[in-house]
Amino acid sequence: MTVVACMFFAALSGSGPATTAAIGSITIPAMQQEGYRSRFAGAIAAAAGALGSMIPPSNLLIIFALVTDVSIPRLFLAGIVPGLLLGLMLMLVVFVISMKNGYGGTGERFQWRPLLEALWDGKWAVFAPILILGGIYAGIFTPSEAAGVAVAYGLFVGLVIYRGLTWAKLFQAFKFTAIVIGTVLIILGSTKAFGQLVTLFDIPDAVLNLFQG
Repeated sequence: MTVVACMFFAALSGSGPATTAAIGSITIPAMQQEGYRSRFAGAIAAAAGALGSMIPPSNLLIIFALVTDVSIPRLFLAGIVPGLLLGLMLMLVVFVISMKNGYGGTGERFQWRPLLEALWDGKWAVFAPILILGGIYAGIFTPSEAAGVAVAYGLFVGLVIYRGLTWAKLFQAFKFTAIVIGTVLIILGSTKAFGQLVTLFDIPDAVLNLFQG
């Protein structure tokens, strides 16, 4: 469950460290209670958070596409299968190591009822990736427009459904977003300018001719 949660959260946030901090703060203590070693539990959250950045709609994929002028939908299609395969491989490794060392498990048999109840309680959160991914793959909106849809959905759920989003928290979110956007714009601007200079001066051809000569 830690791997799956990290993969989905990292795909939406685009940040491996943020995923490890958010999901790990919940799942790592739970894994420790079930007998997992602390360093193994932390490694699971860290590795799964990094893998989720490959699964669309990842912000890292969008930034890479903007910098390199690659088609975002094609990049999403190219990243979803390897990302899911790597996630499944990580689940397999975690399962084998857990079985070998006797990690996890309380002796109780799996039941669908608690799982379905948990899904129903978190239906508004579960619907977020369904809305975003479904809208992108169905062609309803582009990946860039999906960000606006996600923000609007988050505001609706936070203000109307749960009513836990106050104006003070909203201001803090806007402040944090402005800081992040400013940092990303500086990186994108300098990278884009460098790419244009490399193209104008034919630096790749010059380097190739240097090695061929």
